[in-house]
Amino acid sequence: MDDQLSDSISEEDARPTGRDTTAGDVIRIATLWVAAGALFKLFAGSPNDLPPMVRDWYSDPTLTFKLAVAVELCIVTLGLFRPRMAWIPLVLLYGLFDYVLFPLVKEGADSCGCMGSAIAIKPWVMMAVDSTLLIAILAVRPWSALRRQSLRPLVILPLLAVGVGAPFYVFRTPEITPQEDAGTDVNESAESTTVGNPADPDVDSSGEVEPATGGWALPDPLPLWWQFKSDAWVGEDLHETDLSSFLQIDLLPPDCHVVFYRQQCDHCAKHLQELSMQAPGPVPLALVRVPEPGDTPDNVVTQQKPLEHLPFELPELERGYGFSHETPIAMEVADWTATSIESVEVEVEDG
Repeated sequence: MDDQLSDSISEEDARPTGRDTTAGDVIRIATLWVAAGALFKLFAGSPNDLPPMVRDWYSDPTLTFKLAVAVELCIVTLGLFRPRMAWIPLVLLYGLFDYVLFPLVKEGADSCGCMGSAIAIKPWVMMAVDSTLLIAILAVRPWSALRRQSLRPLVILPLLAVGVGAPFYVFRTPEITPQEDAGTDVNESAESTTVGNPADPDVDSSGEVEPATGGWALPDPLPLWWQFKSDAWVGEDLHETDLSSFLQIDLLPPDCHVVFYRQQCDHCAKHLQELSMQAPGPVPLALVRVPEPGDTPDNVVTQQKPLEHLPFELPELERGYGFSHETPIAMEVADWTATSIESVEVEVEDG
């Protein structure tokens, strides 16, 4: 009799109810939204897309990016296969999303970066969606509506392992050895860093430098993404830094003032505009464009530049570059040694 009653209760617990189905659907919808963001970041994003609060959480933004995607993929696994176990991580995750998005909403940021570089979504729009899903999860009371499920570790643990390992496998960074330049040699390839790049609207033929052929070459293959250790350049010969793998150092004047900028950066545009109104300094000015995914001739905001400057650009990477500093970045160079490097503080008027 007791065995029959036990079997009856087990069958009742296993049978989905209306509340159970509704709660499960809400959990899965919230999970799929997290999955969309995680997959976009995994296959089309970079640490540059993370909100500053998250990107600066740890000294290595690349590791932070990988861990953030790994956490999201693990929660997605639970949400799809064990909804009752997933509701607490989902609530915590969506609460964290709102906490991170709130400062971006206040400052009127153009994109939250939640979907990587592929899709730009206004922070207030993303916060509205996330808050709606958070309220929906709590409204269906998953802690009581969803039936209990066994963990089945032989099924779940391999899926969780895939979620943790995927960002570390997809977003691998190759080992790159700093290069010793030889004289003024430069790779003949059109992909190499050049002076007087015709893509620069402010450069004419009189500013071009005719490179010789020689042994300097870009990394092969180029990485998807590269994080420059710019905070470690001070006091170092630039030939011995990771910059030498992407910029032929011998083409820089031995003594110069270098500015790294991004063409879609309003702060960079403001700084270059300020430089254009100043008298030339005691050393040559070298402007190095840092290409980003989505750069086109139509979205250049850094149109105004000083007349007297040497134009350079880094080779394009599929997911761009990161620095230990925020652009625009000013670097003083003496005998090809970085004597100082810092982010330039620039105020940009809203609107």
